[in-house]
Amino acid sequence: MRPLISRPSGNITVMPVIYSSIRFDATNLLASCLGKNVGIPVKRLDMLDSIKSSLYKSPDWEYEKEWRLINTNNILDSHPHLKYAPVGIYYGAQISDINKKILRRIAFEKGLAEFEMYIDKSSSDYEMKIRPLSFK
Repeated sequence: MRPLISRPSGNITVMPVIYSSIRFDATNLLASCLGKNVGIPVKRLDMLDSIKSSLYKSPDWEYEKEWRLINTNNILDSHPHLKYAPVGIYYGAQISDINKKILRRIAFEKGLAEFEMYIDKSSSDYEMKIRPLSFK
């Protein structure tokens, strides 16, 4: 007789989903993935961030009481991969001069398009506008 539930093989771990109204902040994970794709090393501050990002879900789904199978094989040595590399940078309206200078140099070296976000002060709405930047 076969068991109804089989034990996960290898380095597969069963973990409960975390239902939270606060989203997991995967900013550093995304930055390190994108950096890797364009050849710029970005230090990962949390080596378990890829696992954590897989476990968070809105409390709207809490009724599911979901568990997930997570492959922990070489988790500390591996790095998540994105299939896409960035093609452009959008500078926020309040970016600091130093950060913009650093990113502009990277954009030039990598051939990335650049865009600037701004608020049209002559307009009555608060809508963000976008304008392309050229290399100077």
